[in-house]
Amino acid sequence: MKNDAVKLGLMYGVVSIIISMIVYFTNPKAMMDFSSWHMILGYILMIAFPYMAAKRAKDANGGFIAFGEALVPAMVTFAIGLLISNVYSYLLLNYFDPSLQETLNVAAREMTEGMWDMMGLSEEAKLEAAEQMEQQQANQFGIVQSALGFIVSLIFPGLVISAIIAAIIKKEEPMPVV
Repeated sequence: MKNDAVKLGLMYGVVSIIISMIVYFTNPKAMMDFSSWHMILGYILMIAFPYMAAKRAKDANGGFIAFGEALVPAMVTFAIGLLISNVYSYLLLNYFDPSLQETLNVAAREMTEGMWDMMGLSEEAKLEAAEQMEQQQANQFGIVQSALGFIVSLIFPGLVISAIIAAIIKKEEPMPVV
């Protein structure tokens, strides 16, 4: 059971890296576009791999599994895939191509400024918000931020998705009639 969860977590991480590399080599600015094909595919994978792990655990248990027993493989798969993906992103942004940080910051600023325009913010409010955003972007790709992002992502969406999957997958063994 745990072997399947680990294998699926490794596969999830590798597939995430491959998708990220495709986006990086074709259009790095799209890494900030939350409605693009790669983000949608990422959301699907975020559900599919933990689901497969919980389903395999259920099948290995004769078609029955308790909520907690289904939660563990789903969460293990999610955590391993997320860890691999986060380590890759950290290495990409800090060692392989540090200039990508500025590309992503510019894309985030452009997206945010577009939202400000839609909201009708005054020029003064835009300048103040831009200053705050610049301060936040100063070290957003560091090791501490990556670790915090990983931990937060384990809870949401990780634990939430895994719990939903476990609730769907669970099937209690019927009590024997005596």
